[in-house]
Amino acid sequence: MTEKDASVACLLCFFLGVFGAHRFYLGKTWSGVGMLLTFGGLGIWMLIDLFMLAYGVFKDGQGKVVPGGNRKGTALLLLYLPGTFGLCGMHRFYVKRYGSGVAQLLTFGGLGIWMLIDAVMICTNEFVDKDGMKVIE
Repeated sequence: MTEKDASVACLLCFFLGVFGAHRFYLGKTWSGVGMLLTFGGLGIWMLIDLFMLAYGVFKDGQGKVVPGGNRKGTALLLLYLPGTFGLCGMHRFYVKRYGSGVAQLLTFGGLGIWMLIDAVMICTNEFVDKDGMKVIE
């Protein structure tokens, strides 16, 4: 396991992934430059990295695994790809938070603001299911 913070890497990928910020942070300088020059492979490379980070299969520059979790990855997947799922609150239905899921569905994720807050909460392992259990296992 790497000494780098997985939550920081996930947030960097979510917000600055097209510039390869998470790869620079994790010591993958050359691929970070590649992402910077291609705008994260026009966003595709960034999305792949985001889910690899969330599922815990991404490795840092020294070959050490960046920890993640299966439930975190699935929640992030429903939040982010495509963005419409996040705006419709599908990630909240997934963790059985039906009331807030319906509220997000009716308000289009609080016009996107709620969706961004949830993205940060998922990446920092603060997002919980209906029983108060964190999304990451």
